Amino acid sequence: MFWLAPIGAACCFLIYVSGIVPPGMNDLAMTEVRVVANADGVRSRDMPRGAGPYLRITVSSSRNLVAMARNSQLNTYPMVVDCTDRDLTFDSSGPYRRGLHTALYTDRENPDFAGLRIETGSRFDYQIFLPMRGRLRSDADVNRTMPAYDLAQDPRTLCVRIGGGNMMGGFFRSNEVRLAVPPQ
Repeated sequence: MFWLAPIGAACCFLIYVSGIVPPGMNDLAMTEVRVVANADGVRSRDMPRGAGPYLRITVSSSRNLVAMARNSQLNTYPMVVDCTDRDLTFDSSGPYRRGLHTALYTDRENPDFAGLRIETGSRFDYQIFLPMRGRLRSDADVNRTMPAYDLAQDPRTLCVRIGGGNMMGGFFRSNEVRLAVPPQ
């Protein structure tokens, strides 16, 4: 009977790992890019107000990110960088689904959040908001003073991903989509 202990430990480990390692998201696709005056329709408590105009980036995936966040205890976030210099990072907000943040803890008190978790479909749309004007951030040196940007005046190619992670070390990164800014 002593052989049952290693089998039991292995089963517990597999159950534990399956809960912290989220499935991948490798089918992210760009569906719409639009300049908007404000973030109307976003009901999330984490969305900054009054910093518009914004670049609203809508992406889609076959993965229900809200369910992924719930099942794997994830925080979720957008990753937006300049494709020609990946150290140049843009502050952005999201991802949002139907106006609520997809992360497990941000909007869970909202009565509509539970419905997003059990939603089914073949594709799910997510919005990311990026201020049209702001200050770049350096990933290599967060204390370094970085230049301001104005996406309406300074054309760039942006690389966009969605990522997530949990306190147990589980994480995911979506595939990357590229977009030329300003949108034509």
